[in-house]
Amino acid sequence: MTEKEEKIIKAGLRLFAKNGFASTTIQEISNECGISKGAFYLHFKSKDALLLAIIKYYIDRMTENMKRIRQKNSPPKDIFKEQIAYQFKESKEHRDFILVMISEHSIPENSKIEEYFKNVSGKFHEAYQEALLAAYGDAAQPFLDDLTVMVQGIVHSYQNLFIFNELDIDFDELAGFIIRRVDEMISGMTQSGERPILAERTYLLYRDGPQKVDKNGILEEIATYRNHTDLAEDIHITLDVLEEELKLEAPRKPVIQGMLTNLEQEESLRHLFQMISRFLDR
Repeated sequence: MTEKEEKIIKAGLRLFAKNGFASTTIQEISNECGISKGAFYLHFKSKDALLLAIIKYYIDRMTENMKRIRQKNSPPKDIFKEQIAYQFKESKEHRDFILVMISEHSIPENSKIEEYFKNVSGKFHEAYQEALLAAYGDAAQPFLDDLTVMVQGIVHSYQNLFIFNELDIDFDELAGFIIRRVDEMISGMTQSGERPILAERTYLLYRDGPQKVDKNGILEEIATYRNHTDLAEDIHITLDVLEEELKLEAPRKPVIQGMLTNLEQEESLRHLFQMISRFLDR
């Protein structure tokens, strides 16, 4: 992304949040940036294209910050708590823009935006699974899909409160409250002998749905694990081989499949494992 594109995106974000998508014109966005209307079209083909770029910018920034939290040298449960609190803070900070996004009449029907949101939903589902496994280990495994849906539902419900209402709540305290409820859910399901409802069904929905995984996405994910000093040497070697193979014009799937088995038992790399699995299934 160029500096000028980022400037246009930030201007569009401000104006869409202030005036709404439908009421904001390209001329107004251009004036906000101090550029001509023609210069706008050099970077974005339409207002719809800008909207998609803004959504990607917002989601990508949030995803990167979530990854940075994940890479901290802290207990997994503390990391999960911090990630939840961060999502609440983001919801409050960008409340006006989110209200524009969920407005019934503001956003045009756009297949690219719809597909992007489906992809993001799959990534967040996997991110929650990874966080739950890291924090609770084997205790969470039998109920992983059910827990993922329940915890996401709790977080989203609180987010909606912050978006639609002006509430003054300590987000760190709330995140801790939710983590303690997850403790109780896992303990209760284990002690009562509950059987999971979803099992692997939701993962299969995301894997077999419209979400696509390309080489660049996997390479970006591999790059995020470069600083994980707690990974075994053979895992680092596996990541090196995968990276080299995926940079080829025609990656050899048997080689990737062989390397994938080395990641299967590494819970901290579950998201990467699932991405590569989907890539091989294409």
